[in-house]
Amino acid sequence: NRFGLILSNLGFAPLLQAVMGEYIAPLAAALFPEWVQENGEECQEAYGFIVRYSMGEDLGLAEHTDTSNVTLNLCLGTNFSAGNLYFKGIRCTDSAQQEEKYEVSHRPGEALLHLGGHIHCAKPIESGTRINCIIWATRPPGIVRIQPTGRNSQN
Repeated sequence: NRFGLILSNLGFAPLLQAVMGEYIAPLAAALFPEWVQENGEECQEAYGFIVRYSMGEDLGLAEHTDTSNVTLNLCLGTNFSAGNLYFKGIRCTDSAQQEEKYEVSHRPGEALLHLGGHIHCAKPIESGTRINCIIWATRPPGIVRIQPTGRNSQN
């Protein structure tokens, strides 16, 4: 995204690490046991940034995966229409070729936690401005898991 900023460059690194350790890592280990060890090892390093989608600027983001083990995407606002997200398979797995898309609306104050390897897209907004805070979780020093851990789901 051409219209955002990197939070670490503004002194937010300690806050990002605290949020990662206290909230994101334990939640990720519970939700994605095949991908995140119980000790949260895959979520020990945080990288955060802000993205902005606005008319006359970037309107959305093409299909991609993140350079993370887990991603927290918090919609900060403001007023916008359309711009839903969709998700499909996970890179480097049998589901990577999946074409069925699961569309999710993303509204101010809502956060999504997903695997960084989850193939997804931010569809274009049609009006207004959407701002998101993104936090990527990796294993130090920036290591991203591309295959499950082998730990089975509790479900």
